[in-house]
Amino acid sequence: MQSGNSNIGKELLAGAVSSIFFLITFIGFNWSIFVSLGLAILLWLAISLLATPVKKIGSMPIAQLEQGERISQIYNDAQEDMKEMQNQQKKIKDHKIQMQANSLVMIGTSIMNYLTNHPQAISQSEHFLDYYLNTANRILKNYITLQNAQVSEEKWRLVQSETAESLTYLNKIFTKQRDSYFKDTILQLEVESDLLEKTIELGGGRN
Repeated sequence: MQSGNSNIGKELLAGAVSSIFFLITFIGFNWSIFVSLGLAILLWLAISLLATPVKKIGSMPIAQLEQGERISQIYNDAQEDMKEMQNQQKKIKDHKIQMQANSLVMIGTSIMNYLTNHPQAISQSEHFLDYYLNTANRILKNYITLQNAQVSEEKWRLVQSETAESLTYLNKIFTKQRDSYFKDTILQLEVESDLLEKTIELGGGRN
C-alpha cells in the first residue's frame, strides 16, 4: 500500500512539473503548442523514469538477469521463508530441536547472503529454495502449532522424534547446498594445503 501511494505521488509530481513547464513555455515564451506539448511529455517521461526505483537483488538490477522477474520472485519468496524460520526458531522450547533449527537458520542465512551477492546463482538454486527451504519452514511452523496445541504426551514424543530426524536430514542438505557454492575455493585450499605439506616435508619434516 505504501509503495502504491509512493508511485502515485511520483506520477503526480511528474505531471505537475511537466504541466508547469508547458504553461511557462507556451504562455510565457509563446512557443508553439506542439513544441511545448512535445517537450512537456518528454519531461514527464524523463521524470517518471528517474523517479522509478530500479529493482535489484543485492547490487545487481534484475533487468540484467535472464528471466529477472521470475528470479526476483524466487529470491523474495526465499527471503520470506527465512524470516519466518527465524521467528519460529525463537519459539521452540525443546533444547535439541531449538539447536537444530538454529543451525538451519544460520546455514540458510549464509546461503541467502551468498545469493544476494551472486544473484546469477539463484536459478541453479531454485529447487533447493522452492522445496528444501520451504519444507524446512513448514516443518518449523507445524512443530510450533503442535507445541502450542499441547497434544498428548505420546503424540508429542512422536512429533519430537520425527521433527528431530527431519531437521537432521535438512541440516545435511543445507550444508551440502552452501558448500556447493564454495567448492572451487575449498578445492583450491586443499591444493594449497597439500603444497604446504610437501614443502614442509622437503624442508626436513615437522618439528
